[in-house]
Amino acid sequence: MRLIDADALVSLEEVKRKGCAYIEEINNAPTIDAEPAVRCKDCKYYELNSIESIDGIPLIVAHEICRFWGNGCKTDPSGFCSFGERKDNED
Repeated sequence: MRLIDADALVSLEEVKRKGCAYIEEINNAPTIDAEPAVRCKDCKYYELNSIESIDGIPLIVAHEICRFWGNGCKTDPSGFCSFGERKDNED
């Protein structure tokens, strides 16, 4: 199984030329309840090489961490969780 954007498919000129039967079949196809995932690397809580401290001494942590949990634990950049929020694109 794979997810597609059915609305984009229906708007394709080729599908429009083939007639209503295709569009009706697409519209009547089974659907799933899915939410877009935000990968850790795209999340506003993801940090790389953040500064931590041990007994008040600054230490550079050379791995990826999640600031949402605030525990400094390493995270997988391609992972995701239900608390992920996409970074604002202010660049």
